[in-house]
Amino acid sequence: MATESNKDTRNLILEAAYKLFGNYGFDGTSMKAIANEAGIVPGSIYNYFSDKEELFTSAVITGWEYFITESQKIWESHASIKEKLKTLIDMGFGLLKNAQPLLKGMFFGANQRKLVQENLERLLDSWEMILVTDQKQKASDVFISPEKRRALTKYILMGILLAVAMATQEELDPELEKIKQEIMLFIYDKE
Repeated sequence: MATESNKDTRNLILEAAYKLFGNYGFDGTSMKAIANEAGIVPGSIYNYFSDKEELFTSAVITGWEYFITESQKIWESHASIKEKLKTLIDMGFGLLKNAQPLLKGMFFGANQRKLVQENLERLLDSWEMILVTDQKQKASDVFISPEKRRALTKYILMGILLAVAMATQEELDPELEKIKQEIMLFIYDKE
């Protein structure tokens, strides 16, 4: 059974890993740097994670879980559908900017592509549940079947994630802003 101290140390390691993998990518981040950032002895990381790949995977999953949890809070708010979407887009693009090296690692790391696919499916499951059960405001007013809506959402999100992963550091801010503005135009063009 994990003690509270063990959970705290594990969380410190994950936070440090997310930050450093997010800043420097998988290849540019060492276990020693993660330990230094977490304020622990380097060898102690191996009490929680078997290797750098497992730590990277755990950091990525932690990031996805955060996004899924926060998006659920947004969907459950009493705001209009358009306001929910705007808030979700703002939050999502803010996270994307900080997680770009993680995305590169997920898309271009030979053993990491499954992280994108698996976590994107979890996100879609979460959103679909919310859209189907939202009785106050029908997000299903989009005149396509739930299966087609899910597929369309999946491919849009994959395109956004890939565009961000492929952007150079100089291109990142303009690319994020361009994609965000195009999405906002799509949402608000009927007004």
